[in-house]
Amino acid sequence: MNNLLEKERDFNNQVQKYHSNFNFEEYEIDDEKIINGIEEKEENILKNIQQINRNRKEMSKNLYEIHLLLSKQKTGTFLGYLNYLGISKDTAYRLIDMWKLFIDTKKTKVFELTHNVVKQLKSITNESGDNQDIVEVIEADNPTERLKELKKDSKVYSTKKNMTSEDIEKEIKRIDKKIEKKYLEIENLEKEKENLSELL
Repeated sequence: MNNLLEKERDFNNQVQKYHSNFNFEEYEIDDEKIINGIEEKEENILKNIQQINRNRKEMSKNLYEIHLLLSKQKTGTFLGYLNYLGISKDTAYRLIDMWKLFIDTKKTKVFELTHNVVKQLKSITNESGDNQDIVEVIEADNPTERLKELKKDSKVYSTKKNMTSEDIEKEIKRIDKKIEKKYLEIENLEKEKENLSELL
């Protein structure tokens, strides 16, 4: 009886055992002990990545909603709140941008994108007014490569071929400052609107 239970347990373990799609043969790895060890760790890593993406989604949503709530308060309140949380302004606005992308596209893969890709997606301009190019990048196996392809298309990106990497970084910083200023302007306008509403 015990023998039968043991066999059943072994069978269940084999059925549920995770297998990696990594090409071990290409790297001349045939040691089963190494392969099993890697597969065990890989399964955990993939579970952790899924959890990180779930957490990033929740964090993006919450920061977006907090930003909306605090935009009606005194200027600089949201930045003060970020300092309180210990979250950098850049990180917070990237996460907020992720949530906005998710609202626009309804694609959960948005939360798997790097901050750099999210930042670059904001600069895509599509004359037709749809999100097709953005969705293509989000769903691509390699979003960074897809972005590079789009950059070559003059209809999608404004071309600045003669700019050095240093020039581009300066331009990005300049744009980030403008974005921050716009956010502050929005906060002030929301506060002004609220004050006027109270007079009704």
